[in-house]
Amino acid sequence: MEKRKITRRSFLKRGAAAMGILAGSGPLILLPRKGQAAADKGPIVFCTYGGPYGDSMQQFVIDSFVKKTGIQVIRTATPTFAKVKAMVDTGNVEWDVVDAEERVYQRGIKLNLFTSLDWTVVGHKDELVSGGALPFGAANVFFHIVLAWHKKKYNRETGPKNWKDFLEFPGKRATRNEAYETVEFALLGDGVPKEKLYPLDVERALKRLTPVKKDTIFWANTKMSIDLLTSNEVDFGAVAGGPVQKTIETGEPIDFTWNQALVGNDFLIIPKGSKQVEASMKFISHCVDPEVQGAFSSNYYMGPSNLKAFSFMPKGREDLLCTGPKVQPLTVKKDAMFWAENEEIVAKRFEQWMTS
Repeated sequence: MEKRKITRRSFLKRGAAAMGILAGSGPLILLPRKGQAAADKGPIVFCTYGGPYGDSMQQFVIDSFVKKTGIQVIRTATPTFAKVKAMVDTGNVEWDVVDAEERVYQRGIKLNLFTSLDWTVVGHKDELVSGGALPFGAANVFFHIVLAWHKKKYNRETGPKNWKDFLEFPGKRATRNEAYETVEFALLGDGVPKEKLYPLDVERALKRLTPVKKDTIFWANTKMSIDLLTSNEVDFGAVAGGPVQKTIETGEPIDFTWNQALVGNDFLIIPKGSKQVEASMKFISHCVDPEVQGAFSSNYYMGPSNLKAFSFMPKGREDLLCTGPKVQPLTVKKDAMFWAENEEIVAKRFEQWMTS
């Protein structure tokens, strides 16, 4: 059967119709875009994540950009290295801005997949965290994986306090069904200091995980990890911190520790071949604006990349974020470069262990 090529315009129509997502109010109206005349006027396709994170990004970042500039933004999910590479390789680039994990950013740099940023347009260069203003990417938000538990089983005094406890406490536990992050906390639980965590000793990590493998439920996505906790199907687990904190807000009887939380960050990038480069630069500038980031991090539990953003948050909010001055010393920053260089081989070894 002959395959029909999906054009950018048909993609936008299908994406908007299927997802019903458009930044700003009113119905989606896509006007014909003819060549370069329509370039840099939008709409921008922004590939980010779904769930509460995506909803917060919509409300506190995307909508305000549309209101400010009049440039429409269509939000879609989910960013992966394979999809970005395939788009650039085929010349069929349907995403204009990608909210890419740092490991994806580092892999893409090696293959020349991204458009260089014009920092005179993006701005805020001196306001971002160290290493946050790079030639092909702007640091966005900082996210975290924490050790959480159900309150019916534990409280702050009796609950697990570190990854060693995760490996040694009796009962059912949960973690990601991937090597990424699972290998890190296994090594931390086996006594490896965070300063000596990388390069990861994968075999040591798998050996340490093997005794608790039968008592572990491996989750495939964030929603599943939260559901396992709230349903009390597991007693404790390694889960995404932002969703855990949002879930606690709703009154669910779960809690967590900041100790040894694994922290990573996203970079905003423009895939090579986007026809909305100038508009995308403006959008990235808006995303890293301190007031915008302050609003986002005041309503969702992820740390800002713009250091001035803390001044746009309520007093004490920084103590609830992984990049807050009191919290950050307790955390462990993941080495994205290690994963960029080794992810395929480590993932393959982890899959072998999972099926053994």
